[in-house]
Amino acid sequence: MVKKITLLVFCFGIFFGLAYGQENGEKAAHYDREPTVSRQEAKILEKAVSLAEDDREAAIKLLLEETDNDSSAALNFALGSFYFQKDKPAEAEAAYHRALAKFPSFDRARANLARILIKEDRIDEALNELKEILLSGTARPSTLTMIGYTSLLKEEPVPAEMAYRQALLINPEDSNAYAGLVKSLLMQERYREAVSLLEDLLEEDPHRCEFWFLLANARLALDEPDRAIIALECTRRLEVASDEAMATLADLYLNGGYPEEALSRYHEAFAGKDPSIDRMLRAAKAFTLIKDPTRAEVLLKRLRKATGGDGLDLTPDQERELNRLEAGRAHLEGDIDGARRAYQQLLDDDPLDGEVLLALGDLSREKKELEEAIIFYEQASRITDTRLNAFLRHAQLEVERGHYGQAVKLLKKAQLVKPQQHVADYLEQVRRLVR
Repeated sequence: MVKKITLLVFCFGIFFGLAYGQENGEKAAHYDREPTVSRQEAKILEKAVSLAEDDREAAIKLLLEETDNDSSAALNFALGSFYFQKDKPAEAEAAYHRALAKFPSFDRARANLARILIKEDRIDEALNELKEILLSGTARPSTLTMIGYTSLLKEEPVPAEMAYRQALLINPEDSNAYAGLVKSLLMQERYREAVSLLEDLLEEDPHRCEFWFLLANARLALDEPDRAIIALECTRRLEVASDEAMATLADLYLNGGYPEEALSRYHEAFAGKDPSIDRMLRAAKAFTLIKDPTRAEVLLKRLRKATGGDGLDLTPDQERELNRLEAGRAHLEGDIDGARRAYQQLLDDDPLDGEVLLALGDLSREKKELEEAIIFYEQASRITDTRLNAFLRHAQLEVERGHYGQAVKLLKKAQLVKPQQHVADYLEQVRRLVR
């Protein structure tokens, strides 16, 4: 009879490192939660590891040949690990399921299966697998951290907090668990607690950009935008800022009325080879909204370079938004005819674009073509997303030409869409004019 040995060979340690990820303070295995292998199977695993260094497909082929219903679950686990590394989730999932069918208490196979399910956004299934490990009483910190993560994805911050705190009791050095704990506190609107914890963490590790970013979010939630700016400026001065942190910092400067500082930070955020197209479009739109075509043009040039020289592709929606911004910039610079042509082309492509209808209404209104402007506003009022603004702009036009009764009717319609105090005040002023 072939003697069975516990799987403590070097090759299994490598699989653990590749597919599961060790944390400080964790043992390599819980012996009673691991399958055993024969000496022959141990040699197969060692050979598979050796092959995988140069040819992972060869290692997979070897394991497929040597794995059957009677072989150790460890071989199925190894096969799943190699598939996982090859980004073949379906094959990896099947291999882990076979390993668990042979050895149901195989925690590491179950944890790897949960990782695949999380990656495929099958959160409930992943959480069920992780709970199986938790109920066994053998959960490692990594398992608890995954439970916290899946709970956050399900927007269940209290279970997430409990899982992260338990993970930190076992492994107090896990910075990812701390980040998850902070997110669970933020989700519960416990902002002061989050700030206090983050300040302690940053005192120990000031070069962790994610912590500064979370601190900025907490400060914003506390209505402390200046402190949020300070937090993100720290990432910049420590040279650990991510592109997202810089873009957010630029947003804050722009919202605070500092357009030059905002443009500078946007420039830094989009300086890389693969800038976010959506982020650049949002930034350019922000400058058009504050009627700053010059700075908007700087960002639009960077966007053109990214889609030209840098080779980034635009989706149809992104290309449409870019064309809309180009038309808006032309309008701000006084090129009314050029803007109108650009907007009309957009409208020809999509007659139900409410924003374009509003823009064409504004252009007609500026050119004193009031009846045409009214037609555009009425069309925009039939589209849900632009109904409110269409009523308001049409009402303003009617006030301008002295049709106060009609303006009152339009403002009442606007209030039915979304009651707003400043609109109510304006409505009362117009009513007085009617009297």
